[in-house]
Amino acid sequence: MGSFGERWPKLSATGPSAIWKNTRTNFSRLSGIHVSTVASAPEWPTPRRFYANPDGFRWSRRNRDWIDPPRFSPFTTRMSSYLIFKDAHSLLRWLVILAGIWALVRVWSGLLTKSEWTAKDRKCGLIFTSILNVQFLIGLVLYFLSPLITSARADFGAAMKNGMLRFFAVEHVAGMLLAVIIAQVGYSISKRAATDHGKFLRASITYTISVILILASIPWPFMKYGRPLFPFGG
Repeated sequence: MGSFGERWPKLSATGPSAIWKNTRTNFSRLSGIHVSTVASAPEWPTPRRFYANPDGFRWSRRNRDWIDPPRFSPFTTRMSSYLIFKDAHSLLRWLVILAGIWALVRVWSGLLTKSEWTAKDRKCGLIFTSILNVQFLIGLVLYFLSPLITSARADFGAAMKNGMLRFFAVEHVAGMLLAVIIAQVGYSISKRAATDHGKFLRASITYTISVILILASIPWPFMKYGRPLFPFGG
């Protein structure tokens, strides 16, 4: 198999190497990042050598391209799991957004109209936080399956200097974690409030902050490192 440096190409400090540009299609298919985004990634300012896709496809020095690993290998099993979880994560975010909007409509309307806190108001928060928790757990699994995050963990200091790797390895995870915590805290403290107005007020503030964090942490297609709206969207 050769040494580590022979099996995987190195990226220079000045930008993606010619080898990287020739292999961007396979990397894009595995990571879910648009080919144009990967091809034009302007930042690989690594003071140390950065290895692309360290536990990805085997690099062929003869063919100068990635070679698919054998079928039914541990790697293909891992990649199959990764793609399944990635698609589920992409679809479930719409349920999170819809549940969040429904919860916001309920609590804000109750707060503004000074309505009585009902079981439906509590359930909308329960559904929102439950779906959000499931979404975060799926994302946590993806964090250890994603070839993109694996590349970032290979040299975390260098990855922090690259906008795409930093977003998915740190910013996306941190934003969603805060959203989960704030939504869960809001659901708990709203139930403990002594008055209906206090319940609506606490839920309104916390759910609003949580939804804003969620929307800000999603890699929308118009962003530099955005992903499709749906897993079959490109």
